[in-house]
Amino acid sequence: MGVMLCLGALSCAFPVPSKAQTEIQALEFPYFTLRNRTGSDDPADFYGGERSDLKAGACRVEELDLGVLAPLADMAPNFLREELLRVQTVEEADPGAILDRLEGTAGARGRALYVHGYYISFEKGCRRAALLQQNADLVGRFLWFS
Repeated sequence: MGVMLCLGALSCAFPVPSKAQTEIQALEFPYFTLRNRTGSDDPADFYGGERSDLKAGACRVEELDLGVLAPLADMAPNFLREELLRVQTVEEADPGAILDRLEGTAGARGRALYVHGYYISFEKGCRRAALLQQNADLVGRFLWFS
C-alpha cells in the first residue's frame, strides 16, 4: 500500500505535457521565396524584406517548451498558438529537387500551395505555415511561398 501511495505521489509531482504541446513539437515543410538573404545566423532572420532571385528550401518550426506552464497552452485561444512556435532551421535546397520531392510525396491528394498576405515576415509566415500544414493535414503535399 505504501508503494502505491509513493507512486501516486510521484505521478502528481511531474506535470503531464499538454495536448497542445504534443500535437506540434516539430514540423518541417518546403518553401519558395523571392526574399533576400540577410546573412544572419538566426533562422528567424535568415531572409529579409527585400526582393531577390528565387530560392527554395525547408523551414523547421518547433514549439516552445513551456515546462510546468504547458497545461495553460490547452486553454489559450487558437490565434495564440502561433506565438508558441519558433523557427529552428532554414535550409536552402535546389528548387527542382523541392518540386520533385513534393511530387513524390503528394500522391493522389495533390499538392497544396500556401501564399501568405502582405506585411508578413518570413519568420512569422513560417510559423503560420506550420500551423496550416498541421491543421489542414497537408503533410507531404504542402508548399509555402513567401
